[in-house]
Amino acid sequence: MNQFIHSLQKRKNEIDKPYCFVNTLLCLCLFFCGFLTRHTCDYIVHTAGVASVSFRPALFWALLKKSGYPLWSISAHVFMKLFFCSSDTAAGICTGFWLMVSFGGVLYFMLKWFEKSGANKYIISVLCFVLFIVGPIWIPWKNPRIIIGCGGPNVWHNATNICGRAVGIFAFFFCMAFLERIIHSDYKYIPSVKKCVLLSFLLFFSLFAKPSFLQSFGPSFALLAIYHLIKSKGKMIKQIGMLCAISVLPFLFMIRQFFFYFSTSESNPGLMTTREGSGIVFSLPPFSSFLHTVDCQILILMFPMIMTAIMYFKRKLDTYHAAVWLMDGVATFCACCLSGAAYGEMGWSVYIAYFFVYLIGIRDYISLFFTDCKWNSDKCKKITFIASTVVLLINLLVGIIYLYVLIVRHFSIF
Repeated sequence: MNQFIHSLQKRKNEIDKPYCFVNTLLCLCLFFCGFLTRHTCDYIVHTAGVASVSFRPALFWALLKKSGYPLWSISAHVFMKLFFCSSDTAAGICTGFWLMVSFGGVLYFMLKWFEKSGANKYIISVLCFVLFIVGPIWIPWKNPRIIIGCGGPNVWHNATNICGRAVGIFAFFFCMAFLERIIHSDYKYIPSVKKCVLLSFLLFFSLFAKPSFLQSFGPSFALLAIYHLIKSKGKMIKQIGMLCAISVLPFLFMIRQFFFYFSTSESNPGLMTTREGSGIVFSLPPFSSFLHTVDCQILILMFPMIMTAIMYFKRKLDTYHAAVWLMDGVATFCACCLSGAAYGEMGWSVYIAYFFVYLIGIRDYISLFFTDCKWNSDKCKKITFIASTVVLLINLLVGIIYLYVLIVRHFSIF
């Protein structure tokens, strides 16, 4: 017993209290951002059903039957009961909670990534926080309401998107670590059954939160797996089989969500009934829309584009770059070419993809400028650092303006 108490005391003494305080402060800032933006448009729809959530088997099953991704509603209901508050207050608490979970997940994986590189942990924490604030470059005639018109990596007006992104962060890093270990072992690594079950559950849980993450990440990860299967000349066939087994449960649940939201029946005509058709309509966009999409990609993703270009010239591109840019490509293609009932749901996967592209961009920024990264000349390092930092600061400023408009001015996003 004394040894156990001594061990706890030793761990307590090893905790960096100032660093914990900084991270707690950053978490609280994100929490209040989520809490104070609860008046924005989509919360009205999502908050309406929070009070009616019940954990009685029959009623809970009825909830699952009429809701495609109920995780946010269930967790908001738990907070409502836990703090004896209204559904509106619970909505803010719930969203703030999922933002803190997101920040904790990103920070954990970033610290793991740079634990042997000598990068300053305070810089890592601050840049992880910045990741949750940044917005697109704002040109009023292109994106007059900052987000509407182009989109961005942080969308505050949709609670379920924030919740789905939180679970998606853990699923993303778990899947990528899985793939990286297989590649680095020369395709010999075979994961344990326990890890496979955990990964399957995590992917299912991400769908339970919102399908947007897996809509972009699923096809992208599959393409990466097929690429490595070909590259390994069939060595990876066992791991591909395991990945297929892992995907069965999430895939079946995603089919259910597909029919729930993209149905053509009168009882559930789809999300965007004002658009042509109530099912899925595939059509290539006109050239003007294509140009608008390209412009938006540049406005939104200029910072990660710069970072990826630098990493390319330094020959440091890795599997993570391929994954996030494939996510962006898949999500953008689906959002541009699918209309009818599918349009609304596909749009959310684009915003999720933007966030993950920025995540890797922030990782590259730390790697290039805050570790012992070798450069051919100090002049080249200074120029690239100034250019990328200016763009990042513009993104941060726009993100702050976006929050100011929502929280202080109380403008609705639409």
